[in-house]
Amino acid sequence: MVMRMKNLLTVAAVASVAAASGCVETAGPFLTTSEPRVLFVSNRDGPENIYSMNSDGTGVRRLTTTAFRDSRPAWSADGTKIAFQSNRDGNNEIYVMNADGSDQHNVTRDPANDENPMWSPDGARIAFSSNRDGNKEIYTINPDGSGAKRLTDFFADDTWPSWSPDERKIVFYGPRNSVNSDIYLLDIAQNATFRLTVNGSEEQTPMWSPDATKIVFATNRDGNFEIYTMNPDGTDQKNIANNPAGDARPWWSARGQEICFTSTRDGNNEIYIMNADGTNQRRITSNPAFDDFCSLK
Repeated sequence: MVMRMKNLLTVAAVASVAAASGCVETAGPFLTTSEPRVLFVSNRDGPENIYSMNSDGTGVRRLTTTAFRDSRPAWSADGTKIAFQSNRDGNNEIYVMNADGSDQHNVTRDPANDENPMWSPDGARIAFSSNRDGNKEIYTINPDGSGAKRLTDFFADDTWPSWSPDERKIVFYGPRNSVNSDIYLLDIAQNATFRLTVNGSEEQTPMWSPDATKIVFATNRDGNFEIYTMNPDGTDQKNIANNPAGDARPWWSARGQEICFTSTRDGNNEIYIMNADGTNQRRITSNPAFDDFCSLK
């Protein structure tokens, strides 16, 4: 399970600063600061619900308005759909909605807890974790709710899946070899799993970069949670956040030039954005409430 640190932050790009630093994403459909590029979860209006905002922190809009807990939003690759988890039906289920919050519908419809959705790069499948067979394992499902398939089978909990850009592999985390969680790589075709981190610390929330060259993750190996990157084979593990506060739940932008994350460096959970190399870290939410679980397109 994700260790919820008190107050974690995420950053979105301020247009003038990003342009000056040469880091604004300037090709493809997700380019401007004047469109909702960032999804996040907040309890600023009561229960935890899902919001969108521009990458400079403006234009905050509430997308879900239930009295239940809606969390863990994930953009589809084309930016038209959002997968998320909700307990509005009594247990955690995977839902899908349009980018504007319309057409919210339950995809998994299972009495177990289904959590942590992630779209495949082609938008044809959603990976998620579920305890429907006892403990948490990694599954995939079609966006219409058909074709649910279990990918992992281990006595420990596996969670937080992220697809490789070629859709042949999935990274996830779980306490397979110790009390603490590590990052693992699943080769889907070979049905083979490889351990990428071995540190005796908590290694969590991995995500593959869009160019397939890096995996970003959070770890407390330095005493506090920090954002690290590594190669897909587990080499070159590097701290890119370098802040004494808690930084967690990183998410690559669609072009791979930026990473959003949650941080407690200003006293409570806020959303930040930084360049992929850790430079130009900037805060994009400023609210006394809990802001967390960003997704950046």
